[in-house]
Amino acid sequence: QVVDLYATAGYDVIQLSDHSKTNSVSELDGQGMILLSGMEMHPKHARGNTWHLLAVNIPEDFPVQDDKTPQEAIDAVLAAGGFVFVAHPNWSGFDAADIRELKGISGIEIFNADCNNIGKGYSIQLWEEMLDRTLAKSPYPFGIAVDDMHHGYRNNHPDSFHGWIMLLAKDKSKEAVLEALRERRWYATQGPQFNRLELKGDVFEAEFTPCVKAHVIGVKFNSKGFYSDPFNPKPFTSVRFDMSGIRKAWKSLDWQYVRIQITDDCGRTAWSNPISMRDTEKIDTTNKPTPDMP
Repeated sequence: QVVDLYATAGYDVIQLSDHSKTNSVSELDGQGMILLSGMEMHPKHARGNTWHLLAVNIPEDFPVQDDKTPQEAIDAVLAAGGFVFVAHPNWSGFDAADIRELKGISGIEIFNADCNNIGKGYSIQLWEEMLDRTLAKSPYPFGIAVDDMHHGYRNNHPDSFHGWIMLLAKDKSKEAVLEALRERRWYATQGPQFNRLELKGDVFEAEFTPCVKAHVIGVKFNSKGFYSDPFNPKPFTSVRFDMSGIRKAWKSLDWQYVRIQITDDCGRTAWSNPISMRDTEKIDTTNKPTPDMP
């Protein structure tokens, strides 16, 4: 039923990741979609909280890790060729310091549609705390948006088609999808799409689908907002931000990284992942619409 639902909606890739178990995705008809095997793992934190760690691309016979330490569970996934994300940390009651104890994670859920139904769907501030404290270290923690679909559209509890990632993959194959995940070529969205992100020196440019506001964000207090005219609201599709003027005015200013989030006229947001300003020659993240895969 889940495969039917997402195939009908036009998705290219989905992961089936039940709590504490895998699924035999290889036995299912993907209907043109790539099906990934996953699991939501639940080791305990030292103070009693239960982690929800999202294991991505693991073998279908991968053993349950709930009786392991969080790091043991993560290490087991990495050894099996998978990836690990921290699921809904705001809902779970974890903070940035807790997550920084984990080694080898690929990122965190910054939006979770199911948790949003009870008011705890966003973990943006926690993400920013992690980014600001990473600073000279690398890699930066990346953010994903997910449905975490438990109910579909039953019981007045819609949690489908509200959050996903867009992957820049070379082609529509499992190998290309995993390569894009491994090389961190993705962004999180509720609907809006980025078409181009580029950083050259202090100049950041972005092109995207029509939106009514955009925020270019860096470390600590560094940010810049762009808005359509409230008296004549017309969506816009690009921003250009030269940070050199601010750098001149604030001698101690150091952006460290830059990211952008955009919001359309329906209130849906997309979040780019952080682009390091320490290594600008590697940061042309031009994103063509054709190969993007939700």
